[in-house]
Amino acid sequence: MLERILNQLTSLSLEMGPLLLFGLAVAGLLHVLVSEELVLRHLGGRGWKSVVKATAFGIPLPLCSCSVVPVAASLRRKGAGDGAAVSFLIGAPQIGADSFLLTQGLLGPAFALFRVGASLATALVAGLLVDASRPDSRPVEPASAPARPRGPIWKEFRSHVMELVGSLANNLLLGLLLAALILAFLPDGALAAWQGESPWLSMVAALLMGLPLYVCATASTPIAAALVLKGLHPGAALVFLLAGPATNVVTLVLLRGTLGTRALGIYLGAIAGMSLLAGWVLGLLIPDLAVRLAEHLAHRHDCGPGWLELLGTGGMGLLLLTHYLGRFRGPRPTAAGGASTAAQEWIVDVDGMTCEHCAGRVFKAVGGAGLGEVQWVDAATGRLSLRPAPGIASADMRVRLALCLEEAGYGLKESRITD
Repeated sequence: MLERILNQLTSLSLEMGPLLLFGLAVAGLLHVLVSEELVLRHLGGRGWKSVVKATAFGIPLPLCSCSVVPVAASLRRKGAGDGAAVSFLIGAPQIGADSFLLTQGLLGPAFALFRVGASLATALVAGLLVDASRPDSRPVEPASAPARPRGPIWKEFRSHVMELVGSLANNLLLGLLLAALILAFLPDGALAAWQGESPWLSMVAALLMGLPLYVCATASTPIAAALVLKGLHPGAALVFLLAGPATNVVTLVLLRGTLGTRALGIYLGAIAGMSLLAGWVLGLLIPDLAVRLAEHLAHRHDCGPGWLELLGTGGMGLLLLTHYLGRFRGPRPTAAGGASTAAQEWIVDVDGMTCEHCAGRVFKAVGGAGLGEVQWVDAATGRLSLRPAPGIASADMRVRLALCLEEAGYGLKESRITD
């Protein structure tokens, strides 16, 4: 039993390693080239143009469904309309550069391109419907984001890649394990026999399973590929990949509190309706996807692993190992700046910080606000350590810190001063 699981884990890791490594590199380059100031400049304002731009910016950005909420909230506070915020909330977590490349490798280029198109269509429909439901919304001038200091390009690239690895690590390993278990123990054709002639039963089941759960776009891809190999309808796999990453209970609660019940209903309705429609169309276009995948995997097994697969898997393993070793050591001090002359250290509890994406965003927001030297930010505890700049009174520091975090889409829960 253990040997069967390890064989499937090895096979999946060799298939995914180079794709993930290249996808992370592309995502890091996007982060360096597409600054937050550029995004805010184009997403400010309301109307259909803002919705289209929000969708276009959201699709390639590799944000998970928890880290995209504060980003969308920040965009809305800086002038973006409700429709643009909803489009960004749907488009960003559904697929990014890393998950697109992984989908292309595991499920084929046709499936990957269809997944991108379905994500675009879902985000556009939801955003336009939200704007149409609020006819009193008038266009406003785009907001300008304050320019924040940026470090050397290589450091920005490396920092963002490690943020991505941190946000993916746990879900990625869990997704790999689940996919290996499915491939090792679920009989071939079992899902085809269960879903019968019509694909709608499996698509509705995939939708009901994906809506309340959080599965990131990258980690859910090997699970979907394994299910398709065991006979799941391709449309049901697409429904799972569209609904799961864009929704979870935390996102839905925050969305209702920010935009209201009507926007939440449109958000869920658009995701459910467009996912089912896209799954039905995909099933008509690629009905034999399971056969194609089986042939592809059989060919790869016959050829054996190449140097690219071994190198990519080893590189991805090294990144994961670096992430977990850093977590075991505890919060990492910053590398920038010398020793602070301040005698006090502020320990701040940040509301809404849940992943490495969030930690990186908080680090940049507070570090670029001139409040002092950020020692570390820890996503696991939701805390940051700050040595304030000389001459800032405690009361003034708390107000400025709260405003800085709110600007980034987060909140200040509690702050404590230690000597």
